[in-house]
Amino acid sequence: MKKEMMFFTLFFVLLMTVPQVAFSEDKAFDTYHLPGKTTELTPGEKTSMNAIHGSFIGYAFFGSIGYERLITNNVGLNVEYSFLPLVIVDITLVPVYASFYLGDSHRFYADVGGLYVKADLNAFDAASGSTFIGTAGIGYNYHSLTGGFYFKAGFLIFFGGDTTVPWPNLKIGYAF
Repeated sequence: MKKEMMFFTLFFVLLMTVPQVAFSEDKAFDTYHLPGKTTELTPGEKTSMNAIHGSFIGYAFFGSIGYERLITNNVGLNVEYSFLPLVIVDITLVPVYASFYLGDSHRFYADVGGLYVKADLNAFDAASGSTFIGTAGIGYNYHSLTGGFYFKAGFLIFFGGDTTVPWPNLKIGYAF
């Protein structure tokens, strides 16, 4: 329980500082501030506020497909889906989380959310069940300003009950 409180406290402090940067008024959608210069998009040029990605390892453990929608330049909402049909049990995983970013194309991120897990037992007509697991993560993200390559890598923490599990995170996709 002490470990979980430590992680909650750490991510709460981080999340309280990130939104101040994410919603600062000097960051308009059409202007990007990079170290040493400001890049303005030409009229009619679209910013990439969406991304689809494949997760090789991450929130859904060993593979999923996902979608991210940026609400601002620095705040995104994410949902993923994974289905693992195994011999004895079918497992459905649906991670839902918010991402908070520092930077523009190349940026640090912090995620917080949850993972819905549903298990349907195939053997002996046994009962099935579902649960919700808390998640948090940090790492590096590349999201092209005008569309194209999308990359996210970092470390996650799954927590629930008396268990805390660290886990790697790797996603590759397309921003549009």
